[in-house]
Amino acid sequence: MIQILFLILKCIGIILLALIGLVLLAVLAALFVPVRYQAEGSRYGELNARGRVSWFFRGLSLEFFLEKGEVSSSVKLFGRRLGGGPAEAEDLEGDLQEISEPSVHTASLDREETGGGTDRRKETEERKRPSAEKASGGKEERKAGDGPSSGRMQTAVQGLFRKIAHIRSRIRALFEKKDQVMAFLRDEENKKTFRLVRSQLWRVLRHVLPRSIKGRVTFGFDDPYRTGQVLSWAAILYPVYRDSLQITPVFDREVLEGELSIKGRIRLAVLLGAAARLMMDKNFRKLVRKLMDR
Repeated sequence: MIQILFLILKCIGIILLALIGLVLLAVLAALFVPVRYQAEGSRYGELNARGRVSWFFRGLSLEFFLEKGEVSSSVKLFGRRLGGGPAEAEDLEGDLQEISEPSVHTASLDREETGGGTDRRKETEERKRPSAEKASGGKEERKAGDGPSSGRMQTAVQGLFRKIAHIRSRIRALFEKKDQVMAFLRDEENKKTFRLVRSQLWRVLRHVLPRSIKGRVTFGFDDPYRTGQVLSWAAILYPVYRDSLQITPVFDREVLEGELSIKGRIRLAVLLGAAARLMMDKNFRKLVRKLMDR
């Protein structure tokens, strides 16, 4: 009897350990298995693009396509597409139309039942019409004598004065809070918190940005000055794409064409790690509580 009890307890323990192992494996997979994304597109007169977001070695993936101005998408679970095809959707739509069509017999019966009451309705409407016309005529005479244009002008002027007074009060409040804001920015603890936030945001941004960028882009505007401005902005990111992306400016015409492909990945552990480092800062928590109270 005791041996049977020990055997049952042993089986229960093995099952519990297996469940704990599965839960731990799922948590580790969610934290460290990256969500990968990739997209590629081209524009030579017409824009075409396709992309994919996948997780767990493409066990779950979302794909989208843009071809000839039409967008389509699909969700796949371990290679199998989720959802019905277009034929099933057409059959379902036809069934819904058949259900929603009214019956001929009920419509004819409704006409017969309502046909006898139309004469009585006409008589009551004719009796009510003179009194309604008199009432509407009196209202029109009163409206013509009130002068609606003067009333609208007065309300518009009053609204303008109210807006001016509101703006003046806001400016006065900003000047009163100027000293508080400057003291807040000069505080040493706040400076440390700002540096921490900036470093964690930069860390997350570097992790989320594409790790691979390939392609070539030709662009230009009618105004050469605007083309030069865009080129100067693109030069800031030159260390990122110098070996993989070719940018060709055109200064004499408006054009945008080329092809581009990007790849990247996002790990949940990196995002949660940055959030944990911020929440461990006492001053950051205090600032968050102040913002939430407002």
